[in-house]
Amino acid sequence: MPSCEHAPEGITFDLDDTLWCGKETLQKATHAFHDHLERSYPLITQSLFQSTWTNVLSSTDLRDFTALRQATLKQCAESVNYNADDVVSTSMRAFLAARSSPTLFDGVEALLQRLQARQLRLGVVTNGNCQLEYLPCVLQSAFQRAWVAPDSVHGHSKPHRALFDKALSLLELDASKVVHIGDDYVCDITGAKSVGMRTIWVTSEREVDVSAYPSADAIANNIVDISNVLQSWLNDEL
Repeated sequence: MPSCEHAPEGITFDLDDTLWCGKETLQKATHAFHDHLERSYPLITQSLFQSTWTNVLSSTDLRDFTALRQATLKQCAESVNYNADDVVSTSMRAFLAARSSPTLFDGVEALLQRLQARQLRLGVVTNGNCQLEYLPCVLQSAFQRAWVAPDSVHGHSKPHRALFDKALSLLELDASKVVHIGDDYVCDITGAKSVGMRTIWVTSEREVDVSAYPSADAIANNIVDISNVLQSWLNDEL
């Protein structure tokens, strides 16, 4: 682990598979979404939604999954004579509320509280579609200063530097004073490093050839590891 010239003043986090299990959270959101459709708009069956999704995906350049879901809902609603605006707004709310209600990894809440107590500036840089207002209170409190997602930077996604530049602007800090933490080596780590941020790569791999991942200033397997790295960089007990 490299020594740092000065203690960080800001930290940005990825979300899925960094602070919680992305697959589990997405499955829960998908289940809530289809439950809502079944209760409120029963003519929009799972099979209708899936076939329409496939058609929309093949006929558009959209790769923003929120926009794809909205377009699919609109087509589904129109095909069975539902009010499209109502279907889209209520169904997206059901999906995003569940999408933004994750089960945090052990230690996340305590870590964020300790970082806030140290008056570090915290933020999020995500390619996902979680909504800050639906997140657990501890996350809303921690990340209200800087929340950066593709819809806030003209549709760009990590590793594009626009997201990291936006986060630095919101934190009002130079890149050298900010650490980015994430699980995707390309999207998170090389993206953050391209603007000069320090990085912690979160991976489940226990044996990693460090030389193969030069953009990672540190490698962590879990929240305890992240806390230990940050403690060493802060030159203090965390």
